[in-house]
Amino acid sequence: MAAHLVKRCTCLLREAARQAPAMAPVGRLRLAWVAHKTLTSSATSPISHLPGSLMEPVEKERASTPYIEKQVDHLIKKATRPEELLELLGGSHDLDSNQAAMVLIRLSHLLSEKPEDKGLLIQDAHFHQLLCLLNSQIASVWHGTLSKLLGSLYALGIPKASKELQSVEQEVRWRMRKLKYKHLAFLAESCATLSQEQHSQELLAELLTHLERRWTEIEDSHTLVTVMMKVGHLSEPLMNRLEDKHVLNRAQDITLPHLCSVLLAFARLNFHPDQEDQFFSLVHEKLGSELPGLEPALQVDLVWALCVLQQAREAELQAVLHPEFHIQFLDAEVLLDSDGEFLPVRDFVAPHLAQPTGSQSPPPGSKRLAFLRWEFPNFNSRSKDLLGRFVLARRHIVAAGFLIVDVPFYEWLELKSEWQKGAYLKDKMRKAVAEELAK
Repeated sequence: MAAHLVKRCTCLLREAARQAPAMAPVGRLRLAWVAHKTLTSSATSPISHLPGSLMEPVEKERASTPYIEKQVDHLIKKATRPEELLELLGGSHDLDSNQAAMVLIRLSHLLSEKPEDKGLLIQDAHFHQLLCLLNSQIASVWHGTLSKLLGSLYALGIPKASKELQSVEQEVRWRMRKLKYKHLAFLAESCATLSQEQHSQELLAELLTHLERRWTEIEDSHTLVTVMMKVGHLSEPLMNRLEDKHVLNRAQDITLPHLCSVLLAFARLNFHPDQEDQFFSLVHEKLGSELPGLEPALQVDLVWALCVLQQAREAELQAVLHPEFHIQFLDAEVLLDSDGEFLPVRDFVAPHLAQPTGSQSPPPGSKRLAFLRWEFPNFNSRSKDLLGRFVLARRHIVAAGFLIVDVPFYEWLELKSEWQKGAYLKDKMRKAVAEELAK
C-alpha cells in the first residue's frame, strides 16, 4: 500500500509542476496545496476534489497495475521451459516477492523431470538475481507460498550454505505460530522427503513439535487424513493424538469417503489404533452393503488395506476376488509368437486365470505381455516411484509369466494423436521383448 501511495503522489506532483506557472508565487502556493491535499486524502478516499487532469495518471495506474500483475501470474503458470521463467526478470516485468517465489516453485516443477539441468540453472545469472530479489523481500511472501517455496528450494538442490535458503528457513521459524496447521504439515513433509541435511532435520524437529502441540486445531476429517498420510509416520505421539481426534470421537458424523481415507492412511503406515476393536467395528459397519457400490479401484484398495491391518472378512475378500469383478482390470494383454506376430489370446491356455477360455498350449518362444496403466494416485508424492502396493502388484504379474509394458500417465498425456499413441505402445513392446532376450 505504501509503495502504491508513493507512486500516486509522484504522478500528481509531476502533473501539478507542469501546470504551475513558472516562478509565480500563486503557482507555488497552488502546488503546495495540491501536494498537501493529496497526501492527506488519497489514502482514505477517492481523489474526487482534484481537477480532471490531475486524476488521469492515477486512474491509468490503477487500471494497469492489476492487469500487469495478472499477466505475469498467467505467464508463470503457463511456462513450459525454464528459459521462459527466467526471461521474466528482464524487460518490462517488475516481479514482486510472491511472483519471484512462484517462479521458483514453477522452476522446481519443470525440472523435476530433468534433474540433469539443475546444475546449469544454479549457475545462471538470472537465477541468482531471482534469489536475491526473493531474499530482499522474504518477509512479504504469503504463508501458503512460503510453505511451497521451501520444498522447491530443497528440490532444486540449493546448497545448504546459501544465504537465500537459510533466509527462507529462518522465516519459516519466525512464522511457525502464525502458519496454518496444514502449512506446517506440508513443510514437515518437505523437510523429511526432500532434504536429509542436518539443518533441515533440525527444522523438521521444530515443525513436529508445533504439530504435536497444536493438534487440537484440526477441525475437519480431510485435514486429519492429510496430516496422517504426510507426517503421521514421523511422530508416534502425534499419530496417537490424531487417532483420538473424526475418527472415534465423531464416529457418527464421519462420511464414508473420509473413513476410507483414514483406513488407507492406517494401512500405508501399518498403524494399529489403541482402540482397535472399536475402530474396525465402525469400519465394517460403515462399509457394509456400500462396498460394492464404490469405484472398483477403491474397493481393491480398501480390501488391501484391511488385509494389511489383518482385519479383512471373508465376504469382503470374495467381493474383489470374483472373476466378474477383477476381469475388468485386465483391458490390456497380448500374446506374441516367436516372430513378434499377434496370437488370439482366448485360444490359448492362460495359467494366471482361474477360468481360462482356451485349451491350446502357447507355441514355443511365445511371449505374453501385460500393459499396466499407472495413474497419478499410483505414484509416491512428487516422484515417479510407484507406491508399495502397486510395486507388489507388478511383481505378481511378472511372477505369472508376463512381460511388463508400463504406461505412466505423465508419458501418455504428452501423446496427442492416435498415431503417436500406437507408435509409443509398439516401441514399449519392442523394448520389453529386447530386455527379456538380453537376460
